[in-house]
Amino acid sequence: MPARNDCLDVDGRSSYDRAAGGGAFGIGAAGHFSFFSVYGRIRSQLTAASNVPATYWGSGGAGVQFRIAHSIDLYAQGTAGGYANRYDDARFYLYELGIAVRFSTRSWRLGSSR
Repeated sequence: MPARNDCLDVDGRSSYDRAAGGGAFGIGAAGHFSFFSVYGRIRSQLTAASNVPATYWGSGGAGVQFRIAHSIDLYAQGTAGGYANRYDDARFYLYELGIAVRFSTRSWRLGSSR
């Protein structure tokens, strides 16, 4: 039998038919130095739903960005996170490399027709 992830086995209700709620807190910081920037962030969340155990979710990440041309940057970042409750837990890891194109918004004016 294929695995089911819609909660019907618990009490006959789908995940969309439950009262749910939670709260989250996060903080991040960044710094720009000459031709590079560094940044980091963390996030913590607690959720609960009808007939589902309270679940803690957390994640954190950090990265660096290097300017290689006037408006072109290269960046690399990593994030780790996961969740845990009294029945289950899981972890994930994400690594990313990319190119960022920067542009100024200071010369843009809302509603102007230049």
